[in-house]
Amino acid sequence: NSSRSDISGSNFYELSRSLYNLFNENQGDIRRGPGVGTNIIDGTSKVEPFYESIGDYRSKDILVINKYPGNTAQDDPLLNDFFIFRLGEMYMIKAEALVGKGNINGSSNSAAVTMRRFRQLRGAGTAQIIYADATAAWADILKERRRELALEGHRWLDIKRLGQKAGGLGVDRYSRDCEQYNSCTLAPTSYKFTLPIPTSEIIANRNISGQQNTGY
Repeated sequence: NSSRSDISGSNFYELSRSLYNLFNENQGDIRRGPGVGTNIIDGTSKVEPFYESIGDYRSKDILVINKYPGNTAQDDPLLNDFFIFRLGEMYMIKAEALVGKGNINGSSNSAAVTMRRFRQLRGAGTAQIIYADATAAWADILKERRRELALEGHRWLDIKRLGQKAGGLGVDRYSRDCEQYNSCTLAPTSYKFTLPIPTSEIIANRNISGQQNTGY
């Protein structure tokens, strides 16, 4: 947005429906909103319960991003702190490492127990987690990273890193969010996850003359 994180703040982007629905899987999740502070959408959002069938979807279902509401103490809506290191990501990095070592279920220090502890901290469920296999564990970690690290610039690389391990999970947008340009899906194996080398660089560097990344 150009001025503040509410529906009158001249919004450039809004939250995707698929991501919002992912938060709604767990009603007690402190990250879901609408509300204030660290909640994912602002309380002024238009959350349309019949979003799948309503006619004017784009103007009647507006999910205003509130993850970066500004510094309310100093009345500065354009001043935000950005996460560099956070405990939540450490839980998921640990879970990734445990799956990679084959420690998926069972022990008190398994990937399943690690993910359960993290979800308890977020109010996102206390049920015991048992993964069917490593693919299921990767998929769950990828999903939780999407929730916890939303709008922080991780998702593209996460799909590239973990999408194949998670059973081929790629970009998956809600159909009405992407129908205008028909850009709803992208497989994790797509060459588009690596950007092309700019022509200016190829011209300027004789060592890569005539080269280009696959697909371009």
